[in-house]
Amino acid sequence: MTYVASGTYTKEEPKARGVDISKIPNLNKPAVTSTKASADESKRASTAENSTAKRTDELKALNLIPFEALDKSQQYANPGDTMPIVFCKRENDAGGVWISPPLLDSSSNNFLHTFVFLISHGQTGLAGSSTTGDFFFGSKCLNDISIGASITITPTYSNDAAVCPIGSFSVTCDHTNFSFASDPLGVNTGDSQAIRTVNEYATGAVLQVKPLYPDGYSSPSLLERYTITVSRTDNSTGTTTTVGTVTTSATGGISSISDTTSAGNYTYSLVNTAVHTASALKPETILIEFQQQNTFPTSYDRTASYTNIQLVVIEGNLYDSTKAYSAPTDLKQLHIFVREGIQVTRWRYNNGSISTGTLTGTTGPSNSFADLIYYWFSYSGKQSNTNFTEVSFRSIATCALFHEQYGITYNAYLTNGTNFFSYVQTVSPMLLCSMYTALGLYYIKPLLPLTDDGQIDVGALTPAESFTDNEPNADSVRSSIIAGTYSKQYKNGEDRLPIQVVVTWRGQSTYNLETTQTTTVRYSDYAADVPEETYDMSEFCTNAAHAEIFAKYVLATRRYSLHTVTFQTARNVITPSLLNPLDLISVSLSRVNSAGDSRTETEYYLVDSLEFEQTGVVTIKATHFPLNGSGASIISNSILSGSFEVTT
Repeated sequence: MTYVASGTYTKEEPKARGVDISKIPNLNKPAVTSTKASADESKRASTAENSTAKRTDELKALNLIPFEALDKSQQYANPGDTMPIVFCKRENDAGGVWISPPLLDSSSNNFLHTFVFLISHGQTGLAGSSTTGDFFFGSKCLNDISIGASITITPTYSNDAAVCPIGSFSVTCDHTNFSFASDPLGVNTGDSQAIRTVNEYATGAVLQVKPLYPDGYSSPSLLERYTITVSRTDNSTGTTTTVGTVTTSATGGISSISDTTSAGNYTYSLVNTAVHTASALKPETILIEFQQQNTFPTSYDRTASYTNIQLVVIEGNLYDSTKAYSAPTDLKQLHIFVREGIQVTRWRYNNGSISTGTLTGTTGPSNSFADLIYYWFSYSGKQSNTNFTEVSFRSIATCALFHEQYGITYNAYLTNGTNFFSYVQTVSPMLLCSMYTALGLYYIKPLLPLTDDGQIDVGALTPAESFTDNEPNADSVRSSIIAGTYSKQYKNGEDRLPIQVVVTWRGQSTYNLETTQTTTVRYSDYAADVPEETYDMSEFCTNAAHAEIFAKYVLATRRYSLHTVTFQTARNVITPSLLNPLDLISVSLSRVNSAGDSRTETEYYLVDSLEFEQTGVVTIKATHFPLNGSGASIISNSILSGSFEVTT
C-alpha cells in the first residue's frame, strides 16, 4: 500500500491465485469494473477435467506459511518502498494476518541488538493483541529462543518530526551516534579485523570487545585474556596512527577504547597482538562493537516525520538461538501474527437501525471492509475535515451492519500499489458489496436489498421506480422508455449450466498455523460431479460463513438471473434521477398481437449503471432480479433458505 504526501493511496491488484473475477455476477457496471474472459477460456475453466486438476494443485499447497519455508534471510526496507497496511481484527478464533515486515534499522548497544521493523501505516493495536508467542524469527518462536536479554515489543510512533518514534532505544534517527556489531576477532596471535567509518562526518569512535565463552562454559570460569592493539588509518592520506591497546576480560565482561579525531573517513584495525594472561580456557571468539560519533553540519537535515506509522522494536540476541551475545551471522526473517490491525474510525448506527439510527464513530481495529474504505478517504486527503465529505457515512454504516449480520469479514496485509478504487471495485463483489458515485458522493452498497436491521430482505420489495413503454407525456416522461432504445441480452447457455462453487479462504488456528481452507457449495438438485468454479479469497477471507454466503450468491444469481436490459428515459431539472446503482426497478412492456391476447409483462431488475447525457436523456443498464408472486426476491430467498450441499 502506498501513502505519500500528495495523498495518493494505492493497493496492488490481487495476484492471480485461482479467482476469475469475470465469473462473479453483477460486474457489468462502472461501479465494478472487470474484464470478461473469453468464451473459450470460460469453457476450459468449467470442464470437469481442468477443475479436478486445479483442485489437486490446491490440495498440494494447503499451508500458506509452511514452517520449512520460514527460514529465509531478513528482508530490508529500501527508500521508495511502499507503505504496508495491516487491516484486521481477530474475533471468535477467526481473523488476523501473518506479516513478514522489513527491517528498517538496527543497532548494537553493549552487545545487545536492537531491531526496528516497519509494520504498517497507521497506529495498530499490536502491543495489546499480540504476545511473543506470535513472533517468529525464521521457524523459531521467540518464546523458544535463548536471547540473552528480554524482548521489548514496542509499537510506538511520534507526531514530533524532530525525534524518532524509537528515541528511547539505542537506535537514533539523527545518527549523531550509532553503533553496530562487527565481525568477530579471532583468539590467535596475529588475528585481525578492520572497520571502516561510514561517512566523512565521523569525529570519533568507541570500540568495545567482549570474549565469548565456549560451548559448555559460563561465568565465573576464567578466560584467557588478550592484548588488542587498535590503529586508525586516514583513508584519504593513508596515514596510520596507533590509538592504543585494550585488554579483554577474564570473565566475559566488556572492555573498551575511545578515539577522537577531526571529521574524516577512517579505517580502524584491531590486531590480537599478545596473550595477556594465559589460561586453559580459551574464548570461542572476541566480539567487537563499533560506535561512531558524527558531527553533521547544520544544513544536514536528519529529521523526518513519523506521524501515523507503526514500528516494532525488538531488543535481544537474535542472531544465534543457542548462545547469548553470539556474533552476528544470518538474521532470519521476522514473521508476526497480528491479531488487531490499524486503528480506524468505525461508523455505526447507534440503535442498529438503518432508517432511525444516528451515526456514532468509535476508534479501534476493524475487520469491516467498509471501515477500510473510510480510512482511505480519511488519510488520502479526500476526507480532510467535517466540512468536506466525499464518502457517504451512512453507506459505510449500512455496509458494516450488513457484513456483521453474515460474518463477512476482511483481514488483509495490503502491500505494493495500484489505484485503490480499482482494488475496491475488484474485491468488493466477493464481500457482496459495490462502490459507486452519485450526487457528488461515493457510496458502498450491498449487492442485495436489505431490511432495516441490515439483513437480506426476503419479504415483499417495492421498486424505487417503475418504467413502461408508454409514449411519454407531461406526466409520464420520468418513467417512460424512449421508443427504440430498449434491448434485452440473455445469458448464453454456458453461463447457465449447473456448477458447484469452490471458495478458497484462509484458516488461522489459535496455535498460529495458517492454512488454506476450502468451502464447496452446490444446489442439492445438482449432480455431485458438476464442473467447479474456484474463487480464491484467501487474501482477506478468514471464515467459512463468509465463503459460504458468497458461494450461494454466485449460484443463486447464476441460476435465476437470466438477462440484462438497456434502455433510455428522459430526465430534466424538474424530474431529476434519484436512482442509484443496485436500486430495484420494474420494467413493464406491452405485448400487442393479432391473436387478441395482448398483455403487459413486468420484470424486475437491479440497476447496474446510469449514464447521463447533456440532452437530459439517461441510459440505464440493469440486471434481471426476479421476484415471486408475493413480490419477494427469488435470489435472496434462495440464498438464505434454498437447499444446498455445503462441504468445508
